[in-house]
Formats: sequence, C-alpha cells, structure tokens
Amino acid sequence: MKTLVVCDLSWLMYRSMYSYTADRFFYYDEGVRKPTGHIFGVLRSIVTLRQKYNNPDIILCRDGLPKDRIELLGGTITENEDGSLSVDRGEYKTGRAPASYNVHKDAQLICDIASTMPGVYYAYDRFKESDDLLFSLAKLNKDRYTRVLIFSGDNDLLQAIDDNIFVLRSMAKDGVPLDDYYCQMESEFKVPAKALPIYRALRGDVSDTIEGVYPRLSKDFARYVATNFDTIEDIKWHLPDPKGEWFKWWQRIQTPNALKILERNYKLMKLNVFPVNIHKSAISLDEACITLANLRMDGYAAVWRRSAR
Repeated sequence: MKTLVVCDLSWLMYRSMYSYTADRFFYYDEGVRKPTGHIFGVLRSIVTLRQKYNNPDIILCRDGLPKDRIELLGGTITENEDGSLSVDRGEYKTGRAPASYNVHKDAQLICDIASTMPGVYYAYDRFKESDDLLFSLAKLNKDRYTRVLIFSGDNDLLQAIDDNIFVLRSMAKDGVPLDDYYCQMESEFKVPAKALPIYRALRGDVSDTIEGVYPRLSKDFARYVATNFDTIEDIKWHLPDPKGEWFKWWQRIQTPNALKILERNYKLMKLNVFPVNIHKSAISLDEACITLANLRMDGYAAVWRRSAR
C-alpha cells in the first residue's frame, strides 16, 4: 500500500496567489492582464508531493456551495430552470474582504490540467465545501493506504486525525507524526481531535463569522466541556453541581437561546462522512501542456510533461 494525499484546492490556490505574484505569473486575455500564480503554485505542489511521497495518489478537492451550512445561517440556495443557482448566503462568511482576483474561476481548469498526471484525481460536489470532501475521502480510504495526508490549513480538519490520518500544512517536513499534530492542536485549542467540534461550537469561529454560545466564553470552560462530554444532548441535560467550579458558566450556556446556538454551531463544525465521486481529466496530457503554454507557462509545460512519466 502507499500514501494518499487529499488536497484543499481553495487553500492551495489562495496560498499560491500570494506566493507567486501577478508581476511574474500572468498572461493577457483580450488585452486584460490576468494572474496565473495560483495555477502554477498548485501544479508545482503536485509535482513536489509526487517526488516527496514516492508517487502517492493525490485528490484535489474543489469547493462547491455548502447548502446545509448556508441554510443553517439563514441563507437560501434555489435551483433555476436553466440549472443555475440563485444564492443568498445569509450570515455565512459575510464580512470577508474580497480577494484581488477570484481564483475559483480557474478551479476546474486546474483540476483538468492536474489530473492528466498519473495518480492525480479531483473531487467536486455541487453542494459541499472542500473540507467535507477532504474529511470523507480521508475516512473512507484510511484502510486502503499506509497513511492518508490531508493537505490543508483549515482547522476543522484537525478533527479527522486518527491512527493513520495526518494533517499536513507544509511540505518542508515529511508526513507530520500524529503526536506532533496533537501538540500543535494543544498549543491552540488544548483538546484532542474528537473534542474539537464541541470546543469550536462553544467558542465560535471568527474567520467564518460564527458567534459562540456566549460572549467571551471562558476557553478553559469550553475545553472542560469538550473533553468531558461527547454529545450536545449530554451537555443539554447535564445537571451541574451548584458548588462546582463551572456552575455559573453552565447556567449561561444552558439557556434556551445558548443551546439553540450551540446545536446550530455543532452542525456547522462537525464534519461527516458521505460518498464522494472522484474524476480524471477529460483532456490529454498534450492538451494540458498546450494550455500551459497559452498561459505563458511554456517552461513549466515541459516540467509537467517530464513529471508525468
């Protein structure tokens, strides 16, 4: 058996866009200068992963619209007669500053080029985000591979860690040992992997503009609850000791409104396993290299061809 690497395409694209800037990586389309650093960076990562991990299987996970999360936060997704979608995101990820370039426009192009490489595939679900795909693919395939690496900077995916599933955030190191990643989690969250959804449901998530169950909720109390209670029902029906250390905090999070937020947040944070289809490119290696040449990446087209052998 060998290694499987499941990659967060959105994370790789944005990281690459800022690493390989538009003053060096660009092409002209009808006189308009368009950046290509995010394309180059993803492809370069794939070549490096293949070299570093002895030609692993690689699956790029592309973002769809997170229907369940959008609806939980008051938004709607409506399918039109022509198959297009009308989207009201509600409170989901509102307030984020827009990026200088919408890299998602090139996501399918990157998937098509990348999966011309042997052992490279991509996954996409219209109504699932990449973290849902990454988690499912890791859990569904962990017994088929010696190890599974999740290549992503998303904290939600730390809940996937187990015997042979690791989270990788840099290729400067080899596959990160499980204990090292528990140490990294403890430096920030101080809870084990399985407790992460409850901890983050209690505290909220600033990056996704998700409020916690109570303003300025004690981190230590959230860690205590997440580590000692396995389900929201356990928290809901727990009878705290009036003389206990955390009694006042229990009173605050067990109000009807706080429990409603907690249940909602847990559904937003907890990743679940579902079937995922993976795909190969509809174009040939020759067509991929021609596309790279048209994007002013002639030199890297040659690298891509050599790496595909």
